[in-house]
Amino acid sequence: MEDTTMTRSHASGVDVSGSGRDSAGLGEAARGSCAGSLPAATGAGPEFGDSCEAGAGSIDQASAVAPTACIELDRFCEECSYNLRTLAVTPDPRTGIPIVRCTECGRFQPANTTQTALRPWVARVTSVTLFGWMFLLIAIFFWLGMAQGAINYATLEELTFSSTRGIERNTRRAAAIGLPPPQTYQTEYGQMQVRVYTEDYKYYVPAMMSGAFAIALVSGILIVVAIPHWARFAYFLPVFGLAIASGTIVAIAWYYEANPLMDWATPYMLGHLGVKLLGGTVGIFYGRPMMRLMVRAMLPPSVRPRLAYLWLADGKTL
Repeated sequence: MEDTTMTRSHASGVDVSGSGRDSAGLGEAARGSCAGSLPAATGAGPEFGDSCEAGAGSIDQASAVAPTACIELDRFCEECSYNLRTLAVTPDPRTGIPIVRCTECGRFQPANTTQTALRPWVARVTSVTLFGWMFLLIAIFFWLGMAQGAINYATLEELTFSSTRGIERNTRRAAAIGLPPPQTYQTEYGQMQVRVYTEDYKYYVPAMMSGAFAIALVSGILIVVAIPHWARFAYFLPVFGLAIASGTIVAIAWYYEANPLMDWATPYMLGHLGVKLLGGTVGIFYGRPMMRLMVRAMLPPSVRPRLAYLWLADGKTL
């Protein structure tokens, strides 16, 4: 039975033994350089973070013990990704865990962690993914704003005629139902008429208003679910800003396209703005409760903890 014992972590490539037994992970050159620079626990040796080839030095006896090995394989600092290979490994005075000090940033870290060359790239990919997630949210909100503006503008376009054929058909329809000829407005781009009221369009405006409400509701739900750490009042800034910005763009476009019809169009634009603000408010206050209800109804209990933040964000338990 051998006199010496050895503790070795194959995952880390670090030999923390005090013996001279040969092993697969400790090459001759590395063992020779370590052995030549590491004293027999008398207090003299390389400081934390010194290379094993650095030679003898002094360390603070009150805070550290003598190094016992060095990093043999490529291991990278968890803080700055510096390669820790050839740096001295020293047992922690309190726990005995082998630790190494990065000479680049000064961070102490366990020597037997699996911080390989792939780990920094995983961190970079994670950062890129997070930025992609943020840009995706911005893109979604942009297109939600475009949809709000489009449904507002489509309402105004559908209730007016600007083509010669449309104006003639609108005039004949008015005569057929006993109404006076609709007024024709001269705009910068030609003549326009307001559509004569018929039963076909009795529910058109409420339907378009409902669409605007639904889009604003989705925007409110999305922001409270995707960004759960904001204060409640902070959600109103992007949701209301989106509704006001889309309404403002529609008003400017209609002003330049059909300025004589601004007085007629203003109630419709204000109505759309009102339902968008209402939809966003409902989404902000009831978005997470609605999502919690859907999670409980559609997902089994074993999967729900992955969405526990929907409860924790409101101070509730899953």
